[in-house]
Amino acid sequence: MKNIFAAFLCCLMLTGCDTAKKDRLSADTLSIALDPTVVSTMVFSSTMTVKAICSSAKSSDVDVSPSWSIENNLGSFKPTQGKTTTFTAGTTAGTGKIYATAGSVRSTGLSVTVAATGGGGGGTLKYVLIADNEASSSLDTSGGAVNFHFFDTDNAAPWQIATADATPGCSVDAVKCTKVDYTNSVGGWGGFYLQFTAAKDLSAYSKLCLYIKGAVGGEKLKLGMVDSNDPPGSALSKVNLASYITISTSWQRVEIPFTDFTILDKTIVTQPFIIAFEDAYTAANATVYIDYIGFE
Repeated sequence: MKNIFAAFLCCLMLTGCDTAKKDRLSADTLSIALDPTVVSTMVFSSTMTVKAICSSAKSSDVDVSPSWSIENNLGSFKPTQGKTTTFTAGTTAGTGKIYATAGSVRSTGLSVTVAATGGGGGGTLKYVLIADNEASSSLDTSGGAVNFHFFDTDNAAPWQIATADATPGCSVDAVKCTKVDYTNSVGGWGGFYLQFTAAKDLSAYSKLCLYIKGAVGGEKLKLGMVDSNDPPGSALSKVNLASYITISTSWQRVEIPFTDFTILDKTIVTQPFIIAFEDAYTAANATVYIDYIGFE
């Protein structure tokens, strides 16, 4: 009887050891990866969703609830714990890394730069108008969503242009972008523009820059800038984008020298960005995506 009891006790001990070993194995091999893996500059108060992918030698989805943190107090998380959170950039400019931590295991850091609207930015822009579909604070807010002011043939709603958030953005501004839909009508035209709150001196810059791609490729449109001497919508203030690139379904960077906008006085710019579709030039409905607009 004693021998049977001893054998039973030994079995329990071995089973416990085996379970503890498995638990240690799971803990020892736990890893946490973050999605997205790359983030460009976020403007003040902008948001993005971050996910923690928790895996181990035994599972691709370990049941843990990591807590979230970022260096240099650059923003906040809601919720502060869990596999998915929303990060909101604060109003302190700087660079830091986001981490998800479960016990003693911490993810690799996701680098984030937070900058004031209207300046800074990922990539090389010296002045940012639109980043991650968030607008510069120097733009007139009466235009509605992302400060776009719409226009079309009749100069009245419903517009031939519609815009919406889309994801992801371009390589240097990866969180989100702006989707632009144009509805073609015979003899029509439509577009939108950004308006400064007051005429702005852009003498420190020499070119308009942006990223663009199309839904199918080959889309045609015009881009422009206007100063306080130029009537809104003037043909002289716009250029054909086809003179610079052929739109494809992949992001491309466009650079347009201010000198190409024939009558632009860059010391008194009022409308720093115009996008226009014209039926004589755009033969069909068109959808394009634009991102990271500004000046160098």
